Amino acid sequence: KRGGRKSISFSFTPGKATTKQNQAHSPLPTLLQPPSLKKSITPKRTRFSPSTRSPANQQLKYHLLQQQQHPILTLLIGMLHKLFTSKGLERAESRSRVCSLGILCLEHFPSRERGQLLRFVSNMCQSKVSSHRLLGVELIGEVLCQAWFWKDERNCQLK
Repeated sequence: KRGGRKSISFSFTPGKATTKQNQAHSPLPTLLQPPSLKKSITPKRTRFSPSTRSPANQQLKYHLLQQQQHPILTLLIGMLHKLFTSKGLERAESRSRVCSLGILCLEHFPSRERGQLLRFVSNMCQSKVSSHRLLGVELIGEVLCQAWFWKDERNCQLK
């Protein structure tokens, strides 16, 4: 497919598609087969090398820890994703309630998390599901009316 609507999914897990030929060779269904114990799949044991304890490597680890999100914020963002894509958003009343709750939450998030959630909302505007598109457009309209959005925008332009 070229172009078209996007599907917003949280459970996309890439894997091999099962074919009838693969199932014909195996007497057991694919779910009941034991895991492969081939040498290439089993991870090798390694010892700590002195290079992993270098000060530069420790600084890198510290920097990566600083960039990670707070687990509570990650949980709240995930719950908002779930709420924004829940069923029953065809009705304007439920959409407006979800939209107002989303705006109230966004107002208190740090700018980095706001950006992530706003990217998700912009992807909702291109969703295959019409209620997701409606809520996405409604959320973007509300965000553009908020003072904190323009303050964040101004701060990003100054950096």
